[in-house]
Formats: sequence, C-alpha cells, structure tokens
Amino acid sequence: AARSGDTYHRGYALMRMASLFQSHYAKQEAIDCFRQTLSCMRVVREDHDVLYALQELGNLYLTVNMDSAKHFIDEALNFSLQLDSCEYAYTLASKAAFCLRAARYDECVSHGKESIKLSSDRLTLFSSCNWVAQAYALLGCVDSSRKYFAMSPLPQSKSDSVLYLRTMASIRRDDSTLCRLQAGNIADTLVDVPTISRLNRGAASYTADKMRGSVRHAALKTKWIALSLTLFALTLVLILYYARKRHIRHLSDAIVERDQAISSLVNDQSLLIDRRDALLRQSAQLSQELQSLRIELASFKENEREDKKSIELLREQINAQRIHVLSIVSEMTQGADIFFLTLMEQSMSKEMASQKFRQYVNANFMTKLRSLLDVAYPALSQRMSGAGCNSDDQEIVYLHFAGFTNEMICCYLNLTNKKTISNKKKSIAAKILGDDASISQLAE
Repeated sequence: AARSGDTYHRGYALMRMASLFQSHYAKQEAIDCFRQTLSCMRVVREDHDVLYALQELGNLYLTVNMDSAKHFIDEALNFSLQLDSCEYAYTLASKAAFCLRAARYDECVSHGKESIKLSSDRLTLFSSCNWVAQAYALLGCVDSSRKYFAMSPLPQSKSDSVLYLRTMASIRRDDSTLCRLQAGNIADTLVDVPTISRLNRGAASYTADKMRGSVRHAALKTKWIALSLTLFALTLVLILYYARKRHIRHLSDAIVERDQAISSLVNDQSLLIDRRDALLRQSAQLSQELQSLRIELASFKENEREDKKSIELLREQINAQRIHVLSIVSEMTQGADIFFLTLMEQSMSKEMASQKFRQYVNANFMTKLRSLLDVAYPALSQRMSGAGCNSDDQEIVYLHFAGFTNEMICCYLNLTNKKTISNKKKSIAAKILGDDASISQLAE
C-alpha cells in the first residue's frame, strides 16, 4: 500500500501508546488513541493495522458501550475475511465475548466453537475456550463448560488470569464467591494510576513536541517563501531586460527573414503548381481505380445472388431427401405397428411377444432405421455420441424418432411398464440437453 510517511509513523506511534494504555487498563485513553490510529492506517491502507485497531476497539468497548463494541467487532469480522483465517478466528473470539456480555449465550457458543476450529495460536484458543465455557455454565450445561475449560491453555499474563478465574467462578458455583473475589483482586492490581498518569504526560509531551515541530516548520517555510519570492523578482527583472534586447535583435532579423521569405515564396510558387498537376493526375488515376472497384463490387453481388440461389436449391433438395427418407421410415414403422397389434391380439406371454417382436425388429431392421434417421436428423447421432449414451439409450432414441409408441418400445426391450420408457426418455434428454429438456428437442 502507498504510504505517506508522516501519517504512517504518527499512526504507528499512536498504536504503541494505545497498547500501553490498554495494558494498564486506561480504557478511555486507549480508545482515543486507537480511534486516531484507525484513521491514520485507513489513509495509508495498512490493512493489518486497520484490522488490529478495529479488533482492539471492539474489545475495549465491551465494558463501555455495547453498541460501539458491536459496530467495531462486526466491521472487524467482515474485514478479517479478506485477510487470513487466523485473524478471522481471533475476531470470532471477540464476537463470542460480545454475545456473552449481551446474554446471547447460544450465539456465544456458536462463534466460540468456530473460532476454536480455526485458531492456530494460543491466545485465540485461550479466549475462545473460556468464553464458551462461561456461556455453557450460564446455560446450565456444566459438563460442557468443564470440557471447554479443560481445553483452555494455562494463563500466561495477569489479564489471562482474570479471565481464567472468572471462568472457574462460573463453573464452581459452590465456592464462586471466593473465586470472584480472587478475580476482582487481580483486576484491581492491574490498575496502576501512576503509570496511567505517566502515559498521559507522555501523550501530552508527544502532542506538544508535534506542535513545536509544526511551528518551526511553518517559520522555516515562511522564510523560504520570502527568499524564493525575492530571487524570483530579481530573476524576472533580468529576464525582462534580456528579453527586450533579444526582441530588438529579433526584429532586425525578422526584417531580413521577411525579404528572404518573399523571394522563397516566389520560388515555391512554381513548385506548388507542379505539385497541383501531380495531384490532379493522381486524382484521375484514383477515379479509374474506384470505377474498377465498383464493377468488381457489382460482380461480387451478382455472384452472391447466384450462391444464395444455389444454397436455396440445395436446401430444397435436402428437405425433399428428408421427406423421402421419413416416408420410408414411416412405412417401416407402420409395418412394425401392424405386427405389434397382431401380437397384442394373440393370447401369449409378454416374454414370447417381446421375442417375436424383436425377431421382426431385428438387427437389419435397426441398422436400416439408424442409417435413414441419421440422414434425416444429422445432429442426432453426434449428440448421443458426445453425451456418452449406451446402446439401449440410442435404441430408445431411434425408435422414438421412428414413431414407435412407448408400448412398442416396452415390448421390444421386454419391459413391463411403459412409464419406465417415459422416464428413460426424460433421463436421456436431461443427460444430453440438460434439465427440463424433452427427447424431441434432440433433432433440432
């Protein structure tokens, strides 16, 4: 990210001061510094520092203003998704803390568990386990609370110890008064008023140094501007003096150049006349070429009309051939239909009827039918091959386009239910053309 040096260093210094205030429980001072840090780091587009400021503001506001805490935690949650899972896990732990304070214990458990799954550092795991354990304790699920409390690493700082003892107090309700007193005593020892005063004096000294530096910078800038204006005025006077001398010299030179230009114009006039004649000759040549191009264009259009007539004639021939082929297919289908109806009138088993029908609709019959339908519908075979249809699927498609009814196809394939054929047709159409397609669209 592009940085402005002063803005970045100011933001970094404010961030260090905020961390010092935060470590000594000076919350309001830490909040003020983190807010200024956030503004600076947004200007220089330092994404990780922006996220750090959002996370810490959310944590600090948890005991000051719940609405502000929610605002900064939600913004940090959305922002951390753009960076990495570790930052997202830490922010989820802050969200769990917010939900615990807002008495939304189920949400606290949900966010805390997700943070535990994604966490890869001790601090995130410690915080998440303790928030989940406290939420389960407040929900009355003591066994679950103890489980997540046991998963928590041991505390390594005073603030970790406070959280650890508070979780212990939530679980051990029989002696919770003692545990809460212990947690409160540790929290009291963390508030070091003289340290906060020193930090405030340091912040004020930093601000005063910045102001004095700004005043010195402004004074030096004023002197530099005055000196620059003086030098500019002297330079301007010299420029005007020498400009006047050059102007007089240029006037005399201009008179000489004018006389030379007049004589040159007289000489150039004959050249211009010659150039005009050359341009007229080029224009005549271009006119001839244009006329030739017009003749070629007319010939091209005539050829195009002839091609269109040829294409139309070929299309008519193809349609006539298709009609002839489909009439042959229709005759074959009528013969098969009559044979099928004759079989259905006879009292025989379905297996026997299927066997006799397959003897009629034999391999030669199917080969001839395939070749005729491939002529009438060229796209049919290509689409089935491209979709990887098996031989049964291909036979169903060819018999469908030949005009075989579902009952006839069932008899040919020795199936008992004609609905099976309808379902197979839908399945084949979906495999080749996608959902909601019909088998009749395969020939389009």
